[in-house]
Amino acid sequence: MLFEDKTYEKLLQKCLDKAPKGIDTKQGSIFYDACAAKCLLLAEIYADLDIVIEGCHINSAVGRDLDDCAADHSVYRNAPISLKCRAVFVGTTPAPGSRFFCNDVFFTLKDNLAELYPNDEELLAGGPLYIEAEITGTAGNVVRTGDTLVPYTDVDGLISATVGEIIVLGADEEDDESLRERLQNKIGGPSENGNKHHYKTWCEDCEGVGFAKIFPLVRIVDGAIQTGIPNWVTGVLLTDEGRAVGDATVELVQEYIDPDQLGLGEGEANLGAHFAAEKATELDFDVSVSVELASSAYTLEDVKNDLSERLTDYLKSVALEEVIFVNGIPSNTTIRVKQIGSLFSQSEKIIDYDNLLIRIGDEEFANANIDISPHCIAVLNDINVTEMSA
Repeated sequence: MLFEDKTYEKLLQKCLDKAPKGIDTKQGSIFYDACAAKCLLLAEIYADLDIVIEGCHINSAVGRDLDDCAADHSVYRNAPISLKCRAVFVGTTPAPGSRFFCNDVFFTLKDNLAELYPNDEELLAGGPLYIEAEITGTAGNVVRTGDTLVPYTDVDGLISATVGEIIVLGADEEDDESLRERLQNKIGGPSENGNKHHYKTWCEDCEGVGFAKIFPLVRIVDGAIQTGIPNWVTGVLLTDEGRAVGDATVELVQEYIDPDQLGLGEGEANLGAHFAAEKATELDFDVSVSVELASSAYTLEDVKNDLSERLTDYLKSVALEEVIFVNGIPSNTTIRVKQIGSLFSQSEKIIDYDNLLIRIGDEEFANANIDISPHCIAVLNDINVTEMSA
């Protein structure tokens, strides 16, 4: 702080020290009271100046002050977005504006998909209707394809309504640190001249992208990584929660950076540089563990919820790690069973655990680390918690 020494006490003492000889400066005297009021006001002004100065610097600005700093360089905070998905209706199709309820969240049926994604022909081929969560952010990401939608009011002829394909996952408003990092990268590099970090910045500038993994000289074909491909860059896109983005977000990023992957320089990418936007491939992750409850006040369901939250946070941190390249080859991502065990040990609801086993997809459960391709992410599917035998 620039004016941290301009406190009320120091300012007042400086005034009292300058009093003429013979003037009473004790507390309650006329001179003291006259100085005290002005020094208090002056101290408040200095404090306000400190706040103003902090708001003018990128390293210290927060909130709206940081927004203003970023706007000076044409960088803007990513706004929160709501979950958007298809709805599958059997019988009568409800009118736009109809409301539905699913998993404690209200959704509204809308028909303006073409306005949101005018260049996504594949998406628009399914029609203009979709449902949107009435709350923004990740709080709306509580539905899965196949979940039942309950109409808020009766719809004549509607037999059933279910959640269809997820178009865009909800995302929270970008936090200060993420915005600050993007701003600093634009001003001082390393995001420049179409380098690797520049591609990352372009991806993360797009709505719905929270994190992008950049793979230079790489293409992903039929789920497999091909390396050493000249003039190709692949960006694997994730939400800020470490989940795969929706197809509409992929199309948005593709159109922004390199339309149709033609390398014609019609997007942000340089002329001759081909870019492929890909969403991360989600893999089901399952866990099995036996626990000793810390108290009779806890149930296995309590423990399962606690461990699930810890495990979800761990998988998110793994998903949002930068890719490590060795001689141009991207290294696999490792899910470490000991780290999972360490997280479980921190739970206050158990005093011990045993038989910790993990698996990806349909593989066998094992007490061993799991390596997955760097364009894939592990997403918690289920955790089976049993009580240790006495």
